[in-house]
Amino acid sequence: MLIPTGALSGDVAPSDDVTVAVFLRACEFVSPRREQFNGRDAIVFDFRPRPGFHPGNRSESLIAKLVGVVWIDPVDKQVMRLEARLAEGFKIAGGLLVSLRPGAALAMEQTRMIEGVWLPRFAQVNLSVKVLLFGGGDFNKTIEWTDYRHFSGDVNDYKLDSPKTEEKKP
Repeated sequence: MLIPTGALSGDVAPSDDVTVAVFLRACEFVSPRREQFNGRDAIVFDFRPRPGFHPGNRSESLIAKLVGVVWIDPVDKQVMRLEARLAEGFKIAGGLLVSLRPGAALAMEQTRMIEGVWLPRFAQVNLSVKVLLFGGGDFNKTIEWTDYRHFSGDVNDYKLDSPKTEEKKP
């Protein structure tokens, strides 16, 4: 996840991007502990809405209603796993169009490749929504990424031809 350069100091205009910086502003992290996760050391925190936090946009409003657990790799400083649950309902467009019911959940995991690159491994979303004033339903989606492979290539001897110019016809 990318964090804009001035995001923590407030130099960047608020946006709807969900970044680690938004979680740091909107949530407080409690109950730190060490665990093993997928064979690696992890620092684990529970998180909950930060008291007195005033959201500046829709993403911050949503994150400010989440509770959950986050596993962080202390060496690479990467989020290994995140489990979040909506503690209270969330309304989009004042609740007239779509409302998310409490209990909506998200889980995501990343895996570390041999080269030290972290890539997504798993994402799961479980939502219960109310659409307009009448209908609604449940949305459950799981995505898994597997079989990552490292490829390398050699382009030392490749040369580009100079650009061809078109001749103008009178």
